[in-house]
Amino acid sequence: MIIGVYGYSGSGKTSLLEALLPQLSEKYKVAAVKHVAHELDVKGKDTWRLGEAGAWVVAAASTNDLLFHFPCPIPLSDVLTKLQESADLVLLEGFKDMDVPKIAVGEVEERPHTVFHYRTKNDMHAILSLIDQMVGVERIYNQLPHLDCGLCGADCCRMAELIYRGKRSLADCEQHKGLRLSVNGKRIPLNAFTSEMITGVLLGAVRALKDVPSGVSKLTIVYHPE
Repeated sequence: MIIGVYGYSGSGKTSLLEALLPQLSEKYKVAAVKHVAHELDVKGKDTWRLGEAGAWVVAAASTNDLLFHFPCPIPLSDVLTKLQESADLVLLEGFKDMDVPKIAVGEVEERPHTVFHYRTKNDMHAILSLIDQMVGVERIYNQLPHLDCGLCGADCCRMAELIYRGKRSLADCEQHKGLRLSVNGKRIPLNAFTSEMITGVLLGAVRALKDVPSGVSKLTIVYHPE
């Protein structure tokens, strides 16, 4: 889950994140990314010189810290993708035009995808509750097939919200039942007939193999073409 915080300079964006992080980090693994207007590395310093000499990445290591600097431009989207692989929550400070859910801070014009406008410390509880809900819904959404087939009567995003609220369950997702097929990482929707046919063929072939335990409940097949 990625959530942005934006507002004018001096509006209290960093202070808000400082107040949120201690409570969020008790429940989630949190990463933070801040937008700055100046260069991160100092011209003339040793790390800058190594980058200028052609290093793809330069690391500065001390006893307690390890900082990486990439002299070459790397899309922020690639960085965020990597962060999401290991973090439960990524908080962005700045990046007001990024297409992610955002919290506005202070008297600033709301940008698209703003989900909350923070004005006083009394809003803290509401923000924490909203973040818990958004993370919870996303975790459920990631268990759904992302096919928006409509067989359950809703798209996957709406279905995740209903499951989070306790009004539906994963068992109500028709694509979550039985066989799930992915080809080169892309989920392939299957109707009931196709699913049952492929399942029958696979289970029949597997059960005929030596040393296969009885009562097959989960079957994983990975194909590596030459």
